[in-house]
Formats: sequence, C-alpha cells, structure tokens
Amino acid sequence: MYLLKKEINWVPYFGNQKRFVSFVIEAMKGLGLTDKSIVFAETNSGSHAISYEVRKTFNCQTLSNDISSYSRVIGEVLNGESSYIPKAAVGAAIISKFGYDIPKREVIDHLGIDIGEREKWEQFFTNLPVCKGAVISQMDLFDFIPTTKGADILYMDFAWPWRDGNDVTEYSDMADTLSEIIDNKIIRYPEFTKYNVIEKVLEACILGVNNCKYVILSNQSSNFPTPEVLEPYLFGNPYFEVISARRLTLPAETVDNLGKDPFFTEYQYILMKK
Repeated sequence: MYLLKKEINWVPYFGNQKRFVSFVIEAMKGLGLTDKSIVFAETNSGSHAISYEVRKTFNCQTLSNDISSYSRVIGEVLNGESSYIPKAAVGAAIISKFGYDIPKREVIDHLGIDIGEREKWEQFFTNLPVCKGAVISQMDLFDFIPTTKGADILYMDFAWPWRDGNDVTEYSDMADTLSEIIDNKIIRYPEFTKYNVIEKVLEACILGVNNCKYVILSNQSSNFPTPEVLEPYLFGNPYFEVISARRLTLPAETVDNLGKDPFFTEYQYILMKK
C-alpha cells in the first residue's frame, strides 16, 4: 500500500504515529475487532495518537503506556484531565524549540521556556476534543504487558535502533529531560541496542501473545533490524504465528531517520499464539 498524504498536525513527538492511525484501524477491522467491548493496549503510546483515535472510532477502552512523563500527561489531557494541560504544554514548547536535540534540564532552565510558545500549546491542548476511556500507565514495557492480560489487541512499537545500528539516544534524552522538568524526577529509559533488539522484540512478542488475543508489531524502514533481518525470527517462530504481514509507504518528510530518506515504510506484523 502507498499513501501520498501530508503529515497531520498533532502533538510533537518522535515517530509521529498519527500517520499510521488509519492503517491500524484497518487492521483491527480486518480482525473483526470493532465492537465497543474490545480492549486495545499499546506499549509505547508516545503522543497517544493511535490509542486516542482507536478509542474514538470504536468507543472502546484503551490501555496506554509510555515511560515518558510527557507521554503520560498528554494521555491524561486526552482522557479529560485538564489539570495536566500546563505540563503537556511545557513539554510541547520544549520539543517544538529543540526537536531531536533536547539539552539537559539546566540548559533549558538557563535559556527559559518561551511563554508565547507555551501559551500556544496550552490553547492547542485545551481545544483537543476529550475522549474518555483510557487507562494511562508509565512503566517499562515489560512490566506493562502483563497488565494487559485479556486485551483483544496489543500494539507494539519500540525505540528501535536506527537502521545503521546507532542507538536512538534521542528518546532517552527526551524522556529523561522532560520527566525531570515535568515530574522533577529522572527516569531510566529501556535500552534497545543493535546487540539486544531482536532478543528483546521476541521476548515482548511472546509475552504479548500470551496475554492478548492479537499483537500488532510495528517496525519502520528507518529502523534496525530491517525486515530482511527481522522476519526470519518472526516467521516460523515456535511460540507465535504471523497471520498477516502488512506494509504502508508514505513520504518521510524530516521527522523520520533525521530526514535521510524521501520515503518511509511502516511494516506491521499481526501475531497470535500458536
């Protein structure tokens, strides 16, 4: 599948999962998961674009998780907790200013947070339509997955290493700095490196299919391992089967792989326990 579509304006965050919402919803419809009684879970919710739209589309419950404090406060805002708007706006103002290169807290404190930018994002979050029905968690994904037991579908996308094998330290820097500013605490971001990523992904997949009916594993063309490397570990796995392998290609723009590629491909593997 190829999609020529401009990036949708959404909360600033890595990955920009807003682009894949319709692709995820299409997969759920193909599995017959359209009733309001279904439960949708997500290991790394980011800006909550996917879980938010799933909740709106099916009027169902979502279990959302991300270790970042910024992600948690966005989830709470979307779930109707307006008291979190100032914190979400601070995070958005910082990301808008620094992008991938978020400095340490002391640098941001020294430079100051632009009041106009913060107020702009406060208005943005205030105007976002509330959609209740989310359970928001902030924990390591391997601690979160057991809490999803009985969910109909688990969507998993990780902080994969870059395609060249370099670690995605940007996620750790962002999560640590924003958590320190928003919650006044430092967190430890789980490390996926080129040396352990396949082992960790398979561990998460096995844990996921043992707790949920289906798992959607998401990977992108900017990531390592590439499909050629990863798929032999997925197909023929003794613990789960791949019942569908899907692909969506769209213009990459500048948010993916630091703008190195003109096009971007989302790979989705739908898994279930053998």
